Amino acid sequence: MTATPADPILRALRLLTLLVGAMVLLAVYVVLCEPIFTTPTDGEPERPTCDPAVPDELQCAPGTWCVHEQCTPREALCQAQRGEQCHDCDCAVGLRCAEDLRCHLEDEATAAPTCADPAVRDAIERLTRDCRARKRSVQQQAEADAGCSPDEWRQLLADNAEIGDLLAAFPDRFAVYFPVNEPRRSGWSATRLADMTRQFAVHAESLRRASAILVIGRATPDGLPDEDTQLAVRRLNTVERLLDQVLHAGKKPSERGGGPMLASWGARGERSIPLATFIRNFAGTHPPITTHAAGSDRLAASIARARRDELTPSERDALEKSLNRVTVVIPIHCPLTGASGR
Repeated sequence: MTATPADPILRALRLLTLLVGAMVLLAVYVVLCEPIFTTPTDGEPERPTCDPAVPDELQCAPGTWCVHEQCTPREALCQAQRGEQCHDCDCAVGLRCAEDLRCHLEDEATAAPTCADPAVRDAIERLTRDCRARKRSVQQQAEADAGCSPDEWRQLLADNAEIGDLLAAFPDRFAVYFPVNEPRRSGWSATRLADMTRQFAVHAESLRRASAILVIGRATPDGLPDEDTQLAVRRLNTVERLLDQVLHAGKKPSERGGGPMLASWGARGERSIPLATFIRNFAGTHPPITTHAAGSDRLAASIARARRDELTPSERDALEKSLNRVTVVIPIHCPLTGASGR
C-alpha cells in the first residue's frame, strides 16, 4: 500500500504552530531575564537607592549624593575660561579667579568692582527691575504653596554675570545655611527663630544702611525637582522674616514703612558649587549663620579647617553639601534711582 503525501495545508499549519510556540518561549525568556537586558552595558554598577530625607553622607558613598532617590556620582566640575565668571566654577588651567570673580592670567592686573563699575550698576538695575515686576512676594508664594515654576525661578535667578559682579562688589554679604530638607512646611519653633534673629542682628547696621537687600536662595538637588524648588522658596521666606525682625526691631507696626528694597530669588541647584569656590566667593568674610549659635560655631570651625586643607575627603564632601544648602544675603549700599522699600 502506497503512503499518500502529506497535505500541504496540514504541513503549513504544523510549521505555523512551531513558530508560534517559539515566539511564546522567547517572550517568556525575555520577561524572566529582563534584569539581564536592563543591566548597564558600560560597566557601571546599578546605583543604590536612597531617601532624600536622610543626609547623603549616611547613605551614599563618597563622591556621590542623593538625586531623585538614587545615589548619583557628582557632576564634573565646570571650568571657566579667560574673562568668564568664576563665582561658581573653577578657572581653567593657567588662569586664576581674580577679585572681580572673572578668570584672568596669573600676572594680569585686576581690581574688585565697586558701585561705580558699569557692570555692577547694570546688575543692580536688572535685578531691581525684575523684582518690581514680581506680582507677589516670596512670603506670599510660600504661604499659598504656589510659587513660580522651575523655569520661572531660573529666569529670575541671575546666576551668571550679574550675581558674580554683585558678589565681588559687596563684601558685607553673609550666608545662612540650612539643615537638609529644612525648613519644613510646618515652620520652625519660636526658640529657633529667636536664636537666628540674634545672629542676624550682628548685621543690623549694614542692613539698615542698605539701599536694597538681595536674598539669593538655593537648594541642592537632593530630592524631587518640584520639592526642591519649594524648599528654596521656604528658605527665602524664612530669611525674609528674619530680616524684617532685624530691620524693624523696636518699631511699632505703624512705624515699619520704608527701609531698603528687598529683592529675593530662589531656585534648586542644578549642581553643587565646589567647596573651595564656594568658600572663596559665596561664604564671604563674615561668620556663617545656622539654625543655632553652637551650630554656627561648628560650621565656622569646619570652614577654617577647609581653608587650611585639613579635612578628610569624606569631611570635605559633607561640608560641601552643607554649604550648598544656603541663602546668601547681599546688602547693597549703592544709591538706587527710584527704588523704594516694601
